[in-house]
Amino acid sequence: MTKISKKYFAFLAIIPIFPVLAVPVMTDQMREEAYAASVIGANLCYLKKGRLDERTFVLNVEKVIKDKGYSLEVLNKDEVQEVGKLVAKKLGNDCTNDKVFQNEDFLFEMFKIFNWNI
Repeated sequence: MTKISKKYFAFLAIIPIFPVLAVPVMTDQMREEAYAASVIGANLCYLKKGRLDERTFVLNVEKVIKDKGYSLEVLNKDEVQEVGKLVAKKLGNDCTNDKVFQNEDFLFEMFKIFNWNI
């Protein structure tokens, strides 16, 4: 496993945590959307840094979503893609920066995009 893959999978380990802490009651759909957006965002970050090519980006995202047991259809949702881009933007140059998900302003922006009335 490459250095990138190890860091990437370490980052994925924290993804399921951030929305649960921020949202008192999450539906399965909310959890799936947040997870998918996070996966897209982390992979976009690596794509922008040149550490992934487009094909690997797509394969990584699909594999992680399938491995989690989620439907690939979640990736087609405009909100999921928009939040994924927001995640990548917030990550900046540090694709494993889990502190992004502790930023209250970011979480509120994410909730607004997803139209989660919390």
